Amino acid sequence: MFNIHRNFFVDNILKDLKIIPNNQINKLPYKDNITLFNNNYASLYFVDIDRIKDLKILKNDIKTINSKKKFSLFLLISKKKLKLFNFEKKLNKNNINNISIINIFKIGIKNPVDKKREKILHTYLSLETQLAITAIVKKIIWLINNKDIRLILLDLDETCWTGVIGEDRINEIYLDTHQKNALKLIDNLISKTGFLISFHSKNNENLAKKGIIKKLYNYKNLTKKSFKYINWDPKIKSIKTITNIVNFSKNNIFFFDYNIS
Repeated sequence: MFNIHRNFFVDNILKDLKIIPNNQINKLPYKDNITLFNNNYASLYFVDIDRIKDLKILKNDIKTINSKKKFSLFLLISKKKLKLFNFEKKLNKNNINNISIINIFKIGIKNPVDKKREKILHTYLSLETQLAITAIVKKIIWLINNKDIRLILLDLDETCWTGVIGEDRINEIYLDTHQKNALKLIDNLISKTGFLISFHSKNNENLAKKGIIKKLYNYKNLTKKSFKYINWDPKIKSIKTITNIVNFSKNNIFFFDYNIS
């Protein structure tokens, strides 16, 4: 079960997600003020910040939601890239733990906004953006619902850390708040559940391993109890290698990479 809040047209995305019956989608209200759900279900918030008159109120509502011990996913959209980036930056300063944010300008789509679609289709999101959002949210929902993850595969550049180690060098890469929280959670789960970790990165092997030692030193289980596949081969090759070794079902494996492709 999921709580759903929206303030713009997301019917096509919701139909593809199949998390509520199609005949219930048009009954979902449009609300600019954020709904604070009282149950323990995970929540999906689809929010067009251009429709919000006072972003301070929205920020405070999100802080309140973050204090709850339940997962919430925010899809944030805007016609103005800088406005959305600035708002997300302010949110990240509040040490968000139980909230994940999808910013439409960060999902690898060249033109996420198509204003010509708005009059007829009630949305200014391009078709490519809607398909990408659906794919991302589907994977997050699958992860929430799947309690038996046995192997996690992690990309390095722009995933475990911010920056590209081969271009920015070790001293320039850093971990943002989301990366620190995620890696801390994974590190703790390794000792509690015994699942396996492998790193997969197209990189110089020696440089990337130095980055792991220097930048991920706070996460001892993650750095010491992990497989490391770092080379210039296609990632799919090393992914197939580790999955053949462990011989787990695909339902027990999850791959994290900032690049949706």
